[in-house]
Amino acid sequence: MHAIVARLGGELYGGGRRAVIPGPGHSRQDRSISLLLSPSGKVRVHAFSDHDWREVMDWLKANGLVSSEHRLLGGPTPELTYTPVPTEMQRTSVARSLWSQGLPVTGTVSECWLRMARKIARPLASAVLRHARDVPYRVYDPKFASGSHAFLAKVTQRDGEHTGTEITYLTPTGRKAIHLRIPRKLVGSKPPGASVHIDPVATEMVVAEGVTSALSASQYFDLPCHALLGVKSFPSWRPPAGVRHVVIAAEPGGAGEKFSGLLQVALLREGYRCRREFPPEGLSDFNAFYGGGG
Repeated sequence: MHAIVARLGGELYGGGRRAVIPGPGHSRQDRSISLLLSPSGKVRVHAFSDHDWREVMDWLKANGLVSSEHRLLGGPTPELTYTPVPTEMQRTSVARSLWSQGLPVTGTVSECWLRMARKIARPLASAVLRHARDVPYRVYDPKFASGSHAFLAKVTQRDGEHTGTEITYLTPTGRKAIHLRIPRKLVGSKPPGASVHIDPVATEMVVAEGVTSALSASQYFDLPCHALLGVKSFPSWRPPAGVRHVVIAAEPGGAGEKFSGLLQVALLREGYRCRREFPPEGLSDFNAFYGGGG
């Protein structure tokens, strides 16, 4: 992994067995590709952007960094020592345990962050949004106690089953903890179609990628909202029973336009009323319209 990061940019962690790097065609500041050196010595790829993992692997091969068998080139393989990877059941259990420790958002550091930094003016009372005072940075390692304040969002399937909890780590002053390598992460899992059901179901709803984007879109369109957590989640999402009209609060750019467009086409084909709306003035999302950041 050292050779990959030296050539392409990015960050190493996990003793050199993991890395986050820029995607093909992105700047060296981008971190949209995650790499893992598996127990068998092969490189595994996960893309947070619209790149397919095969495309990324071909790119690494073309740069002489990975062999045709997906093994590292350009240096010796680091000695492999692994901590046990939690099972899906264990990850779900941790996600639910973290959620159970949460408190209502009102009067907490999370409310300060949402109101002051993210500029959310609409009501925040929701069954799926909470604040926690001391969330560990390594949630799957019970021996690692260090942690911080965090905003929690409950991820559920259409039937309400709790599968994951999204964590946004915060400073005591109500800002996102950007000093951390990963200030936001999902604990547990998010199966296709799962989302954050911020508001109760209504005939007309708005959906957006992130929680703060959804809250701002809800404010902008005066509609209840759900957050889908990632552009790649758009095509697999379907509205809960009772929804007939969906407003897609899309984000400009290749991935945002592609995947929101796929959802729009699918919903129209299935008989829903659906329109796609982009933020005004060429902004990145509806939260940016209200001046949200940090």
